[in-house]
Amino acid sequence: MKHTLIVFILIFVLHSSFAQWKSNETAPSIVSASRDFQYAVLYSIDEEGNSFYMWADYRDNLIDLYAQKLDMKGIPQWTKDGLRTGRIFDKSTFIYTPKLIKPDSKGGAYILWHSCIDTNKTDRRNLYAQYVSSEVKAQWTDNGIKVSEQELTSDDANDGVLELNDLKNDKLLTTFNVFNRLTNNNVVFTKKLNYAGKVVEDEIKLLEAKGLETKVLV
Repeated sequence: MKHTLIVFILIFVLHSSFAQWKSNETAPSIVSASRDFQYAVLYSIDEEGNSFYMWADYRDNLIDLYAQKLDMKGIPQWTKDGLRTGRIFDKSTFIYTPKLIKPDSKGGAYILWHSCIDTNKTDRRNLYAQYVSSEVKAQWTDNGIKVSEQELTSDDANDGVLELNDLKNDKLLTTFNVFNRLTNNNVVFTKKLNYAGKVVEDEIKLLEAKGLETKVLV
């Protein structure tokens, strides 16, 4: 029931700030109350009861990616009003991009998202990743690392295949799709990185199908 309450609260206070209930209290805990607009919030929970949030943020009149961690009592653990982890778009406009946040079981989290590369064609994307350690530091450069040199295509957050799994032993498995509008071919790839964000296995084709609706569950 607690998890359900979190989801409802996020939906209804999305435009000004968003929050999670503290235990034994009726007042919500503020995840971010920064100026301007915040939307497209996603969250994940680890085994210790910490919750990790990420969202598109307009406080600098662009679209940046911000994240926050709340402990099991709803107390923010990262930078006030969220930690900037990367850039989604060099322009202020309304778009929805695939993204995810995955706890690392050590108090930090891995983040994966689509970054737009053309202010005139928002469906042109690159895939980026970031790691925030338990010390609240973005580890993989200010704007994250580019996971693939291939250009992705996506019209909204539901178009993309996007997943990251920790295989342990210093290996992260990323899964993503590359869609070609001219041929209507949708190809799903995997690629392995280590915990430092370096490539340990190049891209491998997982499957290929016609149409942008191709989905994969990893």
